[in-house]
Amino acid sequence: MYLVDSAINVDLDISDLIEDNINEMKNSMLDITYFDTLTNRASLYEDQQGNYDYSLFSNIGVTYLYVRQKDKKRGLQTKKEYISIILNFLIILPSLYNKNDIEN
Repeated sequence: MYLVDSAINVDLDISDLIEDNINEMKNSMLDITYFDTLTNRASLYEDQQGNYDYSLFSNIGVTYLYVRQKDKKRGLQTKKEYISIILNFLIILPSLYNKNDIEN
């Protein structure tokens, strides 16, 4: 398991999120500290067209990067809403489709 820092585990399987830790995860995902590390990780397998390989990331890692896209000007409230909506969707995804990952 790849831990960026003890405060946020971007490789955490979405099925491990429970009511007790969901709010903590949402708050951790607002911390910009991990952005450069995750971007560097994605760029390790950059293709010739400059596309990063996000297959190495869990849904949580991709969500973290999505809300911080450098070409988007998103305020704190928008980031909070995106994180909440996406994580809540990912939590109910297995019960709807028997899938634990959006790629499936």
